[in-house]
Amino acid sequence: MYPDSNYIIIYIYQFLSGTELCLGATRAGGCVKKLSIPLRVFIIVSVLSLSFGCSKKSNAETEKATGRLSSAGFFLFDEKIEAPDFTLNDLMTGEEVTLSSLKGKVVFLNFWGEWCPYCRAEMPAMQELHEKLEGKDFAILGVNYGDEENVAEAYMKDNNFTFQSVRDITGTVVQGYGIEGFPTTMLIGKDGNLIGAKVGPIPEKVDDLVTALITLSE
Repeated sequence: MYPDSNYIIIYIYQFLSGTELCLGATRAGGCVKKLSIPLRVFIIVSVLSLSFGCSKKSNAETEKATGRLSSAGFFLFDEKIEAPDFTLNDLMTGEEVTLSSLKGKVVFLNFWGEWCPYCRAEMPAMQELHEKLEGKDFAILGVNYGDEENVAEAYMKDNNFTFQSVRDITGTVVQGYGIEGFPTTMLIGKDGNLIGAKVGPIPEKVDDLVTALITLSE
């Protein structure tokens, strides 16, 4: 009988980093160590592909960019997986925002909540990405979940976070993407397909991530 795929990922991470894996926060608090089934499948395929598979990429700059993403903690997808489309209301203006309207840009799709300490910790780095990549074919789209009315809006305003965020009141999009730990980031290519995923906060120092995203957005 094969070991549970959750623990395969945990063991790989622990072996490589020498640390205990904490994937992020749950709405009830605590540390997430298990992934939803869709994300587990994506990650297992990606880990095995990165470890044992043959790369189809020929562009040296793209390879460097994906290498930087991997170093930043993103699991990369070899297979083409279309990002599920959705329409939600902008957190600040109330206007409808549809994910597919951003096709042609690299999209940093981040699932977050003000209630989540890991989410709050990475928000300044996300704002830095937003500012440094202004004018590029790149967009950050936050998906807020689990906050009471006006809490997330006040948090964004009080901290001068200017990247776009929408509210997932019912959790439909969160469930559709199989999100269990917060924050989770899905990186979407200009073609609308998933590039990679990261559970947990992005690094505080974003220079390598900026370089990678600039390459992918050109």
